[in-house]
Amino acid sequence: MYFRPALLAIAIATGSIGFDTQAQNVMSPAEFLGYELGERFTRHHAIVDYFEHVSDSSPRVDIRHYGMTNEGRPLVTAVVSSAENLQNLEAIRSNHLRVAGMEDGAPTGNAMAVVWLSYGVHGNESSSSEAAMKTLYELASGGSEEVSGWLENTVIIVDPCLNPDGRDRYVNWFNGQVGRFPNDEKFSREHSEPWPGGRTNHYYFDLNRDWAWGTQKETVARIQAYNEWMPHIHVDFHEQGINDPYYFAPAAEPYHDLITEGQKKIEQIVGDNNAQYFDANDWLYFRRERFDLLYPGYGDTWPTFNGAIGMTYEQAGGGRGGVRVMNDEDQLLTLTDRINHHHTAGLSTVEAAFKNRDLIVQEFATYYSTASEGVGPWSSYVIRRTGNEDNADALRALLELQGIDYEFATSVREVDGFVYRSGGSGEYRVEVGDLVVHSAQPKSRLLTALLEPVTAVSDSVTYDITAWSLPYAYDLAGVATNDRVESTSGSPEMPVQSVEEDAYGYLLSWNGIADARVLSNLLANDVRVRTAKEAFQIDGTMYDRGTVVVTSADNAHLGGSLNQIVRAAAEINSQPVVSILSGSVDAGKDLGSGSVVYLKAPSVMIIAGSSISSYATGELWNYFDNQVGYPVTLVDSDDIESVNLGDFDVIILPSGSYSGILHDEYMSQVTAWIRRGGKLIALESAARFLDGVSGFRVKRKSPADPDSTTGGRLDRYEDRFRDRVSENVTGALFRVRVDSSHPLAFGYEDSYVTLKRSTNTLEYLTRGWNVAVVEEDRPVSGFMGHKAGERVRESLLWGHETLGSGDVVYFADSPIYRGFWHSGMLALANAVFLVGQ
Repeated sequence: MYFRPALLAIAIATGSIGFDTQAQNVMSPAEFLGYELGERFTRHHAIVDYFEHVSDSSPRVDIRHYGMTNEGRPLVTAVVSSAENLQNLEAIRSNHLRVAGMEDGAPTGNAMAVVWLSYGVHGNESSSSEAAMKTLYELASGGSEEVSGWLENTVIIVDPCLNPDGRDRYVNWFNGQVGRFPNDEKFSREHSEPWPGGRTNHYYFDLNRDWAWGTQKETVARIQAYNEWMPHIHVDFHEQGINDPYYFAPAAEPYHDLITEGQKKIEQIVGDNNAQYFDANDWLYFRRERFDLLYPGYGDTWPTFNGAIGMTYEQAGGGRGGVRVMNDEDQLLTLTDRINHHHTAGLSTVEAAFKNRDLIVQEFATYYSTASEGVGPWSSYVIRRTGNEDNADALRALLELQGIDYEFATSVREVDGFVYRSGGSGEYRVEVGDLVVHSAQPKSRLLTALLEPVTAVSDSVTYDITAWSLPYAYDLAGVATNDRVESTSGSPEMPVQSVEEDAYGYLLSWNGIADARVLSNLLANDVRVRTAKEAFQIDGTMYDRGTVVVTSADNAHLGGSLNQIVRAAAEINSQPVVSILSGSVDAGKDLGSGSVVYLKAPSVMIIAGSSISSYATGELWNYFDNQVGYPVTLVDSDDIESVNLGDFDVIILPSGSYSGILHDEYMSQVTAWIRRGGKLIALESAARFLDGVSGFRVKRKSPADPDSTTGGRLDRYEDRFRDRVSENVTGALFRVRVDSSHPLAFGYEDSYVTLKRSTNTLEYLTRGWNVAVVEEDRPVSGFMGHKAGERVRESLLWGHETLGSGDVVYFADSPIYRGFWHSGMLALANAVFLVGQ
């Protein structure tokens, strides 16, 4: 049934209680859309239109456009408060930020509670955005004295749809499947969403894993909008399986140890308030289970590290929910039910914020006052900038996006602390120009969560990865220290290298993904390039293996435009290019040597479609589109047999299930293509699939034999889940030995840290090159079950074997996981552009 919380039950039809005159012109969603909420799904453009209507009709609402999606859909928020507050909104916002120390000056007067409600980060969890319209109408249309009281003392920000591209992918599909009579049979086609589903954004990224990393366009815009307000409370509205009761805070363990007791206290208060309304309606719910607060990339943890009370609310439904569905317990779940549950929880949260605003504001102030003194075990983090400027600059961009202050070291000195490269305590030499992030700043807890070397995990049963330290993610040397490090906010000048017009040639270093972008740009402009297989020295400067060499002799076909093309490629990607006046070297081999090999621009195919991981496909698509800038062809798995393999130089197999796709007859064609000079790159489960396929030498690493005495037969039933966890790796970091002389590892040192998410590992190759291997079973950071070590120890991470005239490259784990593991991105570029050339 329709439920209006008791506090809102005052009759509003007469307009006699708490109405704004203009607010009477606000149409309900049903009046505006032409159908009742819950009868069908609303496309994103209509949701935005309704928000625009409410903003135009109510003095309580101001709509803000804060970005666009990849497919050109607007990202909007509605700021809701009293008419008087909206007239003074900028002053209210500035005063609020002064409490957090993010604007100069002392706060004045009584700060208001700021509540941010985020709906629909997963596009097929589609009741959320419908509930956003219902909630906006309730707040904007006049309503009761209670609502008017809230708005006099609260600023509410409503984001109706965090993932418009994913939502419309789902809604457009569903509206095309459903007939006049929605079918509640869960096996009906309207409850069976096709690949890739609407959960993810345009590039198949889960935006609810991206808050800490900002790899996606929507996330970047949202973080910027969020940082303009820094709310006290942030709610992330989701959906889960069709059988699950409603979930709201408090969260489950593990809590990150940087979360304060004050935050936990308020989380409990809000959860108790929600429980009152759910109890009054006999609605089932659960708390303190499943959804923890450890991984920093969620829509509850990331706001929590930014001082908010970050909470996830989960309603039954998701992609299988449709308009109505009968669940496994023979309970009918309707879209109307789902909307009402989210609507009720949202209003209850606003009410709790209003009633406890003094406590909430005080805890927020305490959170930031302690942050300004520094929190966590280390007072400063020093990150080496020289030697890998590409990754260091990428890290700087992330810090700036997150509002984390950094400076630059002004003197050389030795400090003691945790040295990232060695993975333990030691002495570290700080160099002038190193990045320095001091803990004593407003974003202290966020920066500590992202930079600390080792994540404290209080409970091994967690929802996501357990390690992510940014110096490892960006493959940068550094130290966490409590010694004083002198620094300044002024950036040291980096040497500027000009691109000479009459040069013999040009050299581009090969240290990071930005260098691969320059290479991609050059190839797109028909520039003929070479790469050095061995290090060499010119004019006293050493150039490592992998250095890109562009000579005028190779590019006579470009006439006099080579200089202009090289200059533009360098400037667009902010990369230095060195001009040289001769092909002779001081040490090593001259640039005309056979060790400086020609690089062909490869034609690349990626297999996509059903039975292939949409996440893995999206990582690759995003990588080539946005991080390398190189065109690739995505081919649906149903169409691969109609493709002429000879049209491609490289085929990439993302993680997925290939047994029903790459049958023996087709694999014989693939093998023949490789022998003729093709290159196959297999990632994660695709690499394991090739174990047993004729012609390939890769082998899965077998699990250890179970205990021969009891074999688990005497284990307690209640311990079954934790026992399974003891055999797994939950997103932990491991040190890797690297053969940096191999083209697959050009640009790397002899050691690397990888993010390993499972014990699905590979044996060392008996024939071929074991380019990167995990030798030990002790993680650098994160959780590994005590039974998992045997599978991880002495396992292959990156491998290469030749097959006839062609090549096969294996990646046991994704080197570009979630688009944030920058340290592995160069390896994939090596696999595509350098290996086998």
